[in-house]
Amino acid sequence: MKKTEDDLLRAIEQLGFPIIDDLQDTAIGNLGFERQVKTVTTEGKRLDAATAYIHPLLNDGQHPNLHVLCESKVIRVLFDEHKRAVGVEYTPNPEYMIISTATERARMTVKARKMVVISCGALGSPLILERSGVGSPDILEQASVSLVADVPGVGSDYQDHNLVFWPFKTNLGPADTLDALWSGRMSPEEAVANRLMQYSGCDMHGKYRPSKEEIKEMGPEFEKHWKAEYQDYPSKPLMITASAAAFVGDPSLVPAGAYYSLGSYTAYPKSRGHIHITGPNWEDPPDLETGFFTEAVDVTKQIYAYKVIREMMRRTSMYRGELPIGHPEFPAGSEAVLVDLDAPLAGDFEKPLGKIKYTPEDDKAIEKFLRKHIGTTWHSLGTCAMKPRHEGGVVDKTLNVYGTQGLKVVDLSICPENVAANTQITAYTVGEKGADIIMRELGLADAKQEGMNLNGHLLV
Repeated sequence: MKKTEDDLLRAIEQLGFPIIDDLQDTAIGNLGFERQVKTVTTEGKRLDAATAYIHPLLNDGQHPNLHVLCESKVIRVLFDEHKRAVGVEYTPNPEYMIISTATERARMTVKARKMVVISCGALGSPLILERSGVGSPDILEQASVSLVADVPGVGSDYQDHNLVFWPFKTNLGPADTLDALWSGRMSPEEAVANRLMQYSGCDMHGKYRPSKEEIKEMGPEFEKHWKAEYQDYPSKPLMITASAAAFVGDPSLVPAGAYYSLGSYTAYPKSRGHIHITGPNWEDPPDLETGFFTEAVDVTKQIYAYKVIREMMRRTSMYRGELPIGHPEFPAGSEAVLVDLDAPLAGDFEKPLGKIKYTPEDDKAIEKFLRKHIGTTWHSLGTCAMKPRHEGGVVDKTLNVYGTQGLKVVDLSICPENVAANTQITAYTVGEKGADIIMRELGLADAKQEGMNLNGHLLV
């Protein structure tokens, strides 16, 4: 909302960060803060991939070859004796369907004449490949799956944007944040009347780097990392921050109120994880290791971001202190101790505008909180990377899975490295480019000129 946008951006500007109209405009640089761009139609409706890409094709009557099978789970890809993908085996998903008979539990197949395209994300696609016999021989042997193609990189190099939201108390009203709606204190009808149904709660997005003085304060290990991966790339952000007009969590854990949160996520985490199958069936729980904070420099980055975020909120008009449930517990007497401007003992205490000076003990308190609460941004990628096979790659430059024929992966799992942004647009870009590649290989390159939708063919 404009009120909270203006308030937050004024505070950010006070800290010396630039305010930019478009962070993606590389002509002016991509370090700074912007008003969050929102995907809202002229009718006031928010958009997503399904409503923008799939639903129009299902409803236009011009794509009889497009079939969407919901509430089903892909088990594996089927291959012939030449390692060509010839179909997919799937089963009804009991998480969404009532399975009552053996027939309903049966494994069913869809045959493919041209190719099979997997698009199940960084968590789903590597598991399907491994259940199909594509992956590391050692992992497949342990899972009792016969080897089809030796591709050791499948499921490795899991990456994400390590995320934590820091909540603050505010003087905002119930129609200024999403708390009342999320907690059930506001009805959907009231939310529509207050235009909250078209509000994502995100007002601001920013990318930033530490100053030379801050880099020194972050220690020799971080300095070494900085010189190797950031110093010579002046437009590469260290951290990304986005706002959320709400307490991001279970509303029953906090008193009724209007809260505001700032999230910090690591643009390019050094830490890596993995995901692998543990058995041949889709019900077998996967071996997932996020790898968060396995590299100490990633903790240092988040400690730095916390200090920046607190200074931002302390300078806003809405700020009334920190919500204790979402912040570290600092030692008594610390300058970093949490503030409550509405507490009876606060009296006429004014908002602190001087920067907090953190001690090593304060940094330990922040690290302790981070290690307990760091989470995912749902920006998973990297587990079927597009790079040379001998370097751990899974797909080649045209998205073909190494060691197989007629099989492609088209989703964020192919990204070999992270992106300094929300990965939504990257996912759309991968999909569009994948569709273009597939159309050319199928001899449909002229379909675009004939008015046929790229994404329709990708999904067929």
